[in-house]
Amino acid sequence: MLATVRLFHPGAERLGDTIRAGAGIVLRSPLPGAYVCSHPELLPGLAHRLGGRLTGLRSCWDTGASVYLPVRPDPAELAAVLRPYACPVEEAGRLKEFEEVELFDGIAYTGREGVDAYAGARIAGLLRVCGRRPYALGPLRGEPDLLVCDLSEAVAEDRCGTRLALDIGRAAMDIATVYGGMALDSGLYRLTRAADLL
Repeated sequence: MLATVRLFHPGAERLGDTIRAGAGIVLRSPLPGAYVCSHPELLPGLAHRLGGRLTGLRSCWDTGASVYLPVRPDPAELAAVLRPYACPVEEAGRLKEFEEVELFDGIAYTGREGVDAYAGARIAGLLRVCGRRPYALGPLRGEPDLLVCDLSEAVAEDRCGTRLALDIGRAAMDIATVYGGMALDSGLYRLTRAADLL
C-alpha cells in the first residue's frame, strides 16, 4: 500500500497503522486491509491501482495521461515522438479562421500563445503551461517553467480500448523520457509502465 501511495506523493511514510504525507494526506487502517483516507484526490487512483472502484465514479477509468515537462519541445520533435502511437492523419486543414494547421510527418499541429495542440488519427495532445503541480512530481514541482502535455484519445469510438490506453501510456512514457519529464495518470499517480492506464 505504501508503494502505491508513494506514486501519488513520493514523501509518504508509514507510522504504525497510518500512512502520512504532506498536505494533510492521512491513510489510516483501523482493520487489516481496510483504509480510511483524509484526502479525496488520492482515492480514485488508489482504488484503480488496487483493482477496486469507488461508488459513484464512471465505470470507465479515464485512459488519459499527463506528461509534465521542464522544457518546451520543438513541435516537429514532439510530433515525431507521438507518431508511432497517434497514427498519422491524411491531411490537415484550418482549425479556426486564423490558425493554420501544420503537418509534421502525419501529425497535425497548431500553436498559439501558451498552447500547442497535436492530433493524430488515434491520440491527441495539448501542451500548455502548468498551473496545478501534483505531489507525484516530486522535484519537478519546483521547476519555474513547467509545462504539461495532456494526452487523450482522438476518437470516441475506441474509448476505453485496451490497445489505445496502452498506446497513450507508451507515448506518455516516451515523451517523459525524451524531455526529462514525468508521466502521470488521470488520478495524478506517477506512471511506471504503460499498463498502469488499464
